[in-house]
Amino acid sequence: MKLVFALLLIGFVLADYDFDYLILDLFMAGAQPVSDGRCHLPDGVSEVSIHGLWPTDWESYGPNNCPGDAWDASKLSGLKSDLTKYWPTYMSNSDDTFHQHEWEKHGTCAAYAKVGNGAVHDELSYFTTVLGLLHKLQITKALADHNITPSIHTTYEYSDIVNALHYGTGKLVSVTCLGPHNGPKYFTQATACYDKTLTQIDCPLDLVHRNAQGCKADEFKITYYPLSA
Repeated sequence: MKLVFALLLIGFVLADYDFDYLILDLFMAGAQPVSDGRCHLPDGVSEVSIHGLWPTDWESYGPNNCPGDAWDASKLSGLKSDLTKYWPTYMSNSDDTFHQHEWEKHGTCAAYAKVGNGAVHDELSYFTTVLGLLHKLQITKALADHNITPSIHTTYEYSDIVNALHYGTGKLVSVTCLGPHNGPKYFTQATACYDKTLTQIDCPLDLVHRNAQGCKADEFKITYYPLSA
């Protein structure tokens, strides 16, 4: 009886931290100060930067805050220049605070599940692996190959941005926009999706449609803001 209870308990714990796929959420850097007055543009930031890699369910975000190693900023000392360029915070708090949040809330769950066939297993491997995913996606090249480049003078159709990312990465990528309800829209985020082996997959249509709501306005196209307007 005790054995059965123990097995049931283990199954419950594992299920509690289980998830269906992962999303790699990316910021379009030039749009961040426009989207939120509290944001600043970090020195040397890339045109596309990382928000985080998040294990998630089909129906909802999560799990979060899984069992794992305690945060240790010193473990990322060798990645400092890459994190400053490709994974900075746009808020007034430090990059370390932002990275700690991403590790504790999301990275622990990726490491707990040993995603990427074990490629992600601790704090350092989480950040190293996510940086690698960003570079492999080549978001700016996918857009530029379809003549979509940052500009305050040229605007784009939502469908053109989505199609460029689809053709460029080989999978359906979600696009998020912000802007006044009856005003101009701007391209703020792109989201790529992965299975547990970290093979890119098509993002679920409900995620794509949900994130697209801020991009839709018949009379307005979308601005892809440059790093300096």
